[in-house]
This record gives sequence, structure tokens and C-alpha cells, in this order.
Amino acid sequence: HSQSEAEAQLIPRYVADGCSEKEALATIRSAYSRPPRDPLPSPRDQVEQLVNRYGRRDGDRTRPMVDEIREAVKACATLDPLAWAETRQQLRAIAGDTLRVQDLNQMYQ
Repeated sequence: HSQSEAEAQLIPRYVADGCSEKEALATIRSAYSRPPRDPLPSPRDQVEQLVNRYGRRDGDRTRPMVDEIREAVKACATLDPLAWAETRQQLRAIAGDTLRVQDLNQMYQ
């Protein structure tokens, strides 16, 4: 969307939510003054990045932080159960004995 389209669509929403039109314009202008961000990776891409980063290489046993796994599992919330089962195996492989399958399933739900 162009900035003028965003203003036309969003200012009425801001005002309906109790913000002033001036505040709405300032927020939209601020957002358009910055370069666009990279799109969020898909759940599978996010897990693949973790697997590539922490996959077993030449005895290197570094493991992902729990927060990294948690973020990947949150991204997987939209996956169907079969896709989740496949992805869960990949996460379990890099997590080692840090997390159990039940732990991953609890995060997924």
C-alpha cells in the first residue's frame, strides 16, 4: 500500500479507537519513513534455519536456547498435525535431551 492509501484506511480506525487524527498521521508517517523489514520466515524455514545452525557437525554439540526453540514452535502453530509431527522430529533432533517430545507438544498447543 502507498502511504496515502494507508492513511485513508487507517486514520478512521485510529480515530474510532480513541486516538487523535494527528497521532494517527504521526504513527503512519513514522512507519513509512523506515525501510521495509524482511518478511517473517515460514515455520518450516524457521525450523530449517535452526537445524542448519545447530545440526550435528563434527562433534560440535551446541544446542539452541530454549527461547529459540519456543519461537520456532510458536511459528509452527499454523501447521497441521502431520506437518507438526515432521517438524517436531527435526526440533527434537537438535534439542537433544534438553526437551522431550511432550515439552514440544505443550509449546505447540
